[in-house]
Amino acid sequence: MHEFSIAESIMKFLQEEIGKMDPRPAKVLTVKVIIGDMHQIVLESLQMAWEALCIDTHVFYKSSLIVKTEPIILKCNKCCTEDVKNGYLFICNKCGSRDVEITGGREFYIEDIRVESDG
Repeated sequence: MHEFSIAESIMKFLQEEIGKMDPRPAKVLTVKVIIGDMHQIVLESLQMAWEALCIDTHVFYKSSLIVKTEPIILKCNKCCTEDVKNGYLFICNKCGSRDVEITGGREFYIEDIRVESDG
């Protein structure tokens, strides 16, 4: 279950960034993450991991992890069609060529974080 290590990495990164803020926020309310489908993340497992990690922290306790997924996009080098990957094969939806490159679906970044201040 690599989702736990992913949730842990997100939290560690945010803890480092929060440590740089002046003043430091009292609480993290929501974290919005964009994850491409190439990462093959089981969203329910990621959510459970996040919730488990948040229990033992004051800053993240009861925070929400919002995940937006981005589809795998293939660009055909034969017919120049760019389309969402359909099914399990990496082939062009239009001409059936296997000469494709992945142009989307590798994303992984924190898009937004909402915090609450003491004052």
